[in-house]
Amino acid sequence: MPTTFIDFKPAQIAKGKCFYVYYYVLNPFTNKMERVRIKLNHIPKKEQTRYAQCLVHELNIKLYNGYNPFLEKKDTKCVTLIEAVNLFMQWANKNTRPDTVRSYNSYCTYLINFLNDNKSQSLFVFHFIEEHAKKLIHSVEHLKNATYNNYIKFYRTLWNWLVSNKFTINNPFTDMKVKRKEEKLREIIPAFVRNEIKEYLLDSGQKSFYFFCQFTFKMLIRPAETFKLKIKDIDYNNKLLLLRADDAKDHDNRTYAIPDEIFDYLLQYKELPGKTYIFSTDYKPGINLHDSRYSGRTWSLLRKALKFSDRFTLYSLKDTGITELLNSGVPARIVQQLAGHSSIEMTEKYAHKMRAKEILQYNNLTF
Repeated sequence: MPTTFIDFKPAQIAKGKCFYVYYYVLNPFTNKMERVRIKLNHIPKKEQTRYAQCLVHELNIKLYNGYNPFLEKKDTKCVTLIEAVNLFMQWANKNTRPDTVRSYNSYCTYLINFLNDNKSQSLFVFHFIEEHAKKLIHSVEHLKNATYNNYIKFYRTLWNWLVSNKFTINNPFTDMKVKRKEEKLREIIPAFVRNEIKEYLLDSGQKSFYFFCQFTFKMLIRPAETFKLKIKDIDYNNKLLLLRADDAKDHDNRTYAIPDEIFDYLLQYKELPGKTYIFSTDYKPGINLHDSRYSGRTWSLLRKALKFSDRFTLYSLKDTGITELLNSGVPARIVQQLAGHSSIEMTEKYAHKMRAKEILQYNNLTF
């Protein structure tokens, strides 16, 4: 048996006004050695000593074999945080969407790297307390507010899962405050810039990417959603396109009337297998599913080639489409449905900006 006790001190008998057995054991929830006392006054005095000796012997065997009354009392599993995170990712792979899994994996990898960098690979889940949580979140303090908030929200979700699966009893991220949302740095892309983009893409043989951009601008479909569209989603007879709920950010089916220019482009793919993605590698039909990062890199190269503002993002095409539809008189409720906005207020933000500019045209007030 070992002679150095790290997680406990062996049980002993204490005699006095109160006859009891006591021992010290590490409380994993406070990370401190705490005394556990078992009173024996209810045992007849003639039997107390013999009973206490037997109890001490039995307790010490259990302590040597890893017994911890605090764990039994709290009904938690003795698992390292890294092991628990891997179990969470196994669960996520079976129960969440691929895009969500990719996002979760990024946050989990960051957490594991944080533990490795701080030499905490062996830290049990219940040892990770508010102090650790604050240090982890402090390490992403430099990121944009929205990204910073996403870290907090994910780890809050992860720990809720850990609590529900009895790896710990507390969520150290519950009361952590998020930052105020920043105004998105996206600008409406004026017509002359859009014309430059069109000419450049068509002249450089990037016709497929041009029509990918058209899905965002004319049909208000997000780039990540566009990549998930398949040939079978096109109703060639009625010139309609279905964005399925499983592929939509708002988890609702949305049906789009296909503009003539886009429909003429899609006609050439009418005979392809239904499972073929409309936009795959090089933005041509194929079997590989890409995500928004793929289009982001292409847009970045385009922006460098044309040297236009980095405030003109690929997503700005959607904002531009929304603004121009509202400006042409399309009701906000219809634009909301097409854009997949969760509320009419989100759509009307674009209308408010337009009205503010309209007022300025008539503002000839003098002071």
